Amino acid sequence: MRPADIAGSVRNVAGSIHVKAIRKGGMYVPKLKLSDFEQKKLVAKTTIKNRMDLKQIRNKEIAKRLNRPENTINYRWQHPETFRLEDLWILVSALGLSDQEILQIVRGKEVSHAEVL
Repeated sequence: MRPADIAGSVRNVAGSIHVKAIRKGGMYVPKLKLSDFEQKKLVAKTTIKNRMDLKQIRNKEIAKRLNRPENTINYRWQHPETFRLEDLWILVSALGLSDQEILQIVRGKEVSHAEVL
């Protein structure tokens, strides 16, 4: 499936991520749920990106802090499973990720506050 084939938006409601419909040929075919792996990638990427937005930190600064070329960082956003543990440690410090956000990245799913305690 190509990104251009996605007709509906991805939304996160009560811990589930859904794609409304995909386009095949001239028809829209409903897709009920992302694969577990795709869901984990999406949760990790959005958790980190949301914190970057809050802190107003751009890819260029992240690349500098991780001592990596910006192209490498862009690749890792597309494939968050390629982030190294050292990169994640630096991101936790640089972005001030909470314990809840760290668990979301590692588990690949939303984590309630009660699960952190």
